Amino acid sequence: KDASVVDVRVPEAIYLDDRAVIQADLKLDGLAGETVKVLLYEEDIAVAEQDIAVPKDERAYRTTARFTHVPEEKGIFKYRVSAAAVPGELLADNNDWNFEVAVTDDRTNVLLIDGFPRWEFRYLRNLFFARDKSVHLQYVLMNPDQIEGAPPVPAIAASTSRPFGSAEATRLPATREEWLKFDAIILGDVSPTAFSDADLLAIHEVVRDRAGLLVCIAGPRYMPHAFTADVFRSLLPITYGESARTRFNSPEPAYRLRLTAEGRASLIMRQSEDPELNDLVWASLPPLLWRYQAAGVKEGAEVLAWAEPVDTGLDDGSARPAPLPRGDAFDDLAATREKERAGALIVAQRYALGRTLMLNFDRTWRLRYGVGDLYHHKFWGQVLRWASGENLRAGNDFVRLGTDKLTYNPGKPVKVIAKLLNERHTPVTDATVAVTVSRDDETVVRKQLRFRPDSNGIYEAVLDNLPGPGRYRLELDSPDAAAVLAANNLPHVETAFLVEEPNNQIELSDLTANPPFLESLASLSGGAVADPDNADALLGFLGNPGKIIRERRETSLWDNLPFLAAAFALVTAEWLVRRKAGLT
Repeated sequence: KDASVVDVRVPEAIYLDDRAVIQADLKLDGLAGETVKVLLYEEDIAVAEQDIAVPKDERAYRTTARFTHVPEEKGIFKYRVSAAAVPGELLADNNDWNFEVAVTDDRTNVLLIDGFPRWEFRYLRNLFFARDKSVHLQYVLMNPDQIEGAPPVPAIAASTSRPFGSAEATRLPATREEWLKFDAIILGDVSPTAFSDADLLAIHEVVRDRAGLLVCIAGPRYMPHAFTADVFRSLLPITYGESARTRFNSPEPAYRLRLTAEGRASLIMRQSEDPELNDLVWASLPPLLWRYQAAGVKEGAEVLAWAEPVDTGLDDGSARPAPLPRGDAFDDLAATREKERAGALIVAQRYALGRTLMLNFDRTWRLRYGVGDLYHHKFWGQVLRWASGENLRAGNDFVRLGTDKLTYNPGKPVKVIAKLLNERHTPVTDATVAVTVSRDDETVVRKQLRFRPDSNGIYEAVLDNLPGPGRYRLELDSPDAAAVLAANNLPHVETAFLVEEPNNQIELSDLTANPPFLESLASLSGGAVADPDNADALLGFLGNPGKIIRERRETSLWDNLPFLAAAFALVTAEWLVRRKAGLT
């Protein structure tokens, strides 16, 4: 008999108000017909339990217990999955599995603005509001659907200070300061008349000084051709002709999205770590039917994806770029670049401290084709991560601290990351930043952090050669951050990480054979399964114990000494006979 927890799958970090989803793989051997209680503990308090009934005919039973738990505050929480001890079981050391989960409130503040409830807006709103707990969303729809006779909608300005979950607003941010609190602004097909000059200047400052992200999603009514303000045009990575006319016509009836070389290397477009699989994901998109034709791409901007025209009547999903004429390699490369820039779909650009992204189409929701929000969510998550960097688990709106992981194996490097913003929410790029690392209230090391070039206030360092396993406390030490922390009544910023003790938890978790699995393998290979007492049954599979093997070897006669001696003797005898007969 043996009950054990074989593995536990759980995210290392979740966001405040989100659920920790825990899956525990269990092995229940020799317990046919019995019931085993499995519990989830937070610290030493049982927060969930599940009874596992082992079928009567199962000698080696494998199953998964699933738990959910919603931590009530941020921090690092200790959990344990435990299979209750079974009378007479062989080993009780493998019944528990300890792990930790970090809960953070470091959400990305996103402002989504669109003119009409088109598909792109709806799917983005649903993604950021209902599914992605890492985003604090505020959205404004300038021309929402109206219900006749309904009471007027109250005027609510978009603001990051609104509670998480209160996402719908009816007005743009009221002040410049409110604009500057957003990490990312996504503009859809919205009329330029919706923005005052002060609003456009604030958006410009969000990108230039705040190191924020601006994403513009093209639309047939206004975006971007209706925007004439130089302060806005300067932000975009494309050039375009101003026009008050709508652009419902597309340059071609249909096209397929293709990645450029820069797109294949970009974090934004990475749906798989395998380059070939990544290409297949993007190639699997159905033909798209509308795009905006930009006049050009600015110097320094990168085209990540372009539109390849297709014939929808004949296209079977395997369309490929038209072959280029054979000639000089540089001419071929220039022709390829020209084709990509002429059909630019996704264009990225660094602008001062921030980043801007232009989508010359409004069809990213088609990434959901046949797979739900798997690729759509990943694409937009990576867009936000490309601009804002890592989410860090400790701190406030101005100062954050964290590590790249929560738990490390002994000897592995620990990456420490800090983020500093001033009272205006703009990055601090020349601060003195260090961390103090301690274990058991004893300082282990003090490490200086270096500013990450072209980042939004990110400082980083790597800790290695730590003394050994244990829980380490990490505290930020920065005089430049002290004033900001004091103004927000936060005395210090600290977090923790764990270096695991080497143990044999996995080795001790699965001690018995799994006869059904072994019998399945044997049936596939034409073999047999036998326990030690019946090992003689396997002898018949080994065949006849004796076997005659005939082997042919070739040896050069001149390498054989007896033959060489005999040949020499014959030659000598012939010479003597010829000499005696007078024939020599």
